[in-house]
Amino acid sequence: MRTYLLLAATLLCGCAGATDVNSGRKTYTGPYSATFVESTVSTSLQGGGTFPCTNTYTMTGILTMTIGPNDRSTVGTAQIDGVQTETAHSSGDSCKAKGNLSTVWSPTLTGTTTDLHFAEQNVATNGTYVVTSKATFAGTLSGGVITGVLGFSVLGTGTIGTTSGVQSYSTTMNVVLQ
Repeated sequence: MRTYLLLAATLLCGCAGATDVNSGRKTYTGPYSATFVESTVSTSLQGGGTFPCTNTYTMTGILTMTIGPNDRSTVGTAQIDGVQTETAHSSGDSCKAKGNLSTVWSPTLTGTTTDLHFAEQNVATNGTYVVTSKATFAGTLSGGVITGVLGFSVLGTGTIGTTSGVQSYSTTMNVVLQ
């Protein structure tokens, strides 16, 4: 009854934006959490040696998926909002704290309700040093609940100044969205 009253009020006043009431879109939200270690190996190009470093992070946040009427290949959208909190780093003069980082992604959700997935990628370049970040998801919608595996990874390679380096991490976690 409320939907019909809202629709009637919208039609009478000519207001915009209320037509989403009958869109059939539904939003599912749930937390995610993981601990991971990022490894960085720097090598001096002037014969100064190799310097390994690890930075440990706790990653927490919220994953939101909005699913609605299908437009052939798109099931809906996803939003990832979180933070990577640095909890430790290895010792040594060459290993420094990197600090906390925000985690924000807005991937397109594709597939079907029995095979939901996204794979989003971001590439950042600093001279010849290239960092590729990825966010992935694979799961299902059943009984009004989305369950699946959320993943994050980073791979950075290249040279900055007189140092070449490789940094990497990969982590996955089970998520439940209601």
